[in-house]
Amino acid sequence: GIVLASPQPMWIGWGPDLVQLYNDAYVPFSERSPASLGRPARETWADIWHLIGPDLERVRDGGPPVHDVDRLIPYRRAGLVEDVYFSFSYSAIPDTAAPHGVGGVLTVAVETTARVHAVRALQASEARQAYLLRLADALRPLGDPAAVQATACRVLGEQLAADRVNYAEVHGEEYVVATEYRVPGLASMAGRYAIASFRPAEREAFEAGRTVAVADILAEPGLTADEATAYGALGVRAFVSVPLVKAGRLVAVLSVIRSRPGAWTPDEGALIEETAGRTWAAVERKRAEEALREREARQAFLLAL
Repeated sequence: GIVLASPQPMWIGWGPDLVQLYNDAYVPFSERSPASLGRPARETWADIWHLIGPDLERVRDGGPPVHDVDRLIPYRRAGLVEDVYFSFSYSAIPDTAAPHGVGGVLTVAVETTARVHAVRALQASEARQAYLLRLADALRPLGDPAAVQATACRVLGEQLAADRVNYAEVHGEEYVVATEYRVPGLASMAGRYAIASFRPAEREAFEAGRTVAVADILAEPGLTADEATAYGALGVRAFVSVPLVKAGRLVAVLSVIRSRPGAWTPDEGALIEETAGRTWAAVERKRAEEALREREARQAFLLAL
């Protein structure tokens, strides 16, 4: 009676088989209703029983109640499996005539997916702003363009736990890596590389100003044995490369590299892109300041003659 009258989603698993009873508020939780009504829980929830079954059975067998907050459960709705978050409790329903003195298990649940996503979005935004402030503070006192590049690579590498970060400038048909950040034990990638030696897909993306994100270079189609060996020697498995195209010309590329395979998140990609733009702007500003100082010194010298 309490369950049926409650506006809160509630579910009862009754008896040894946890036969299901629930109220109207629970129905939107599952497209498996009404077929699940009066059926053993293990049958209805076979796909996620390994996640919810052990706790339910433990409470049914006389164990302590269970309370969980924001548990991730892959949940099938509208024919699709979603990552859904729930906060819930499992409590024993007393019955002195039943095994362990427990007649069934009462579940009170609420979906928290929207709240979890909102909190994580806020946390990501705060972390991004804190990083950008740290980057700005690190670059502001620097006067040398090379120091700007090196510092930006280090700050970004530390933020993303990357194994190496390099900032390459494009001069004619060459891709020049002059500054880089790398963890101890990795060989340097500093040097000059012919743009023509890059994979065609990368060249096309760079010229169009599109970011290239690779989760595992060794799984890329068309990779030759020599290329795989070269990447392996440098400890390159996953990378994101952000091209900077100014006035229709490729001028620089910022690359973040990891020695292990793994997908890059949208937040990571956006952070790398913003860092690339800020680094290029800071480098150009420092070069303009250098050029101005040189002109002023030259003018002062000529006036002193």
